[in-house]
Amino acid sequence: MIEEFSIALSISDDCEASIYTAKVRLSEDLTEALPEVSASLQEAEFIPDPPVVVWTEATHSYTMRPREIEISNIADRDEANEVVAVLIERINSIGF
Repeated sequence: MIEEFSIALSISDDCEASIYTAKVRLSEDLTEALPEVSASLQEAEFIPDPPVVVWTEATHSYTMRPREIEISNIADRDEANEVVAVLIERINSIGF
């Protein structure tokens, strides 16, 4: 279960507009949960070595590693907070 995290925004390199990538740093190691997270998502791909889950949903691309989640195409801090809150809730509901 994810209990503590921090969000940092960086401007995407491949875009002229102010579009951000959110990096969510996790206090927990989710290595064991990555296959379960992948199985719960449509069109997700789990890569075991190094462990990572990648998927696209709506306008965002996600990359989930054991202690970090990257989310692309973020407009601002408010959107980052909303998208991350929904994602954390989904991951925690899996019950790993």
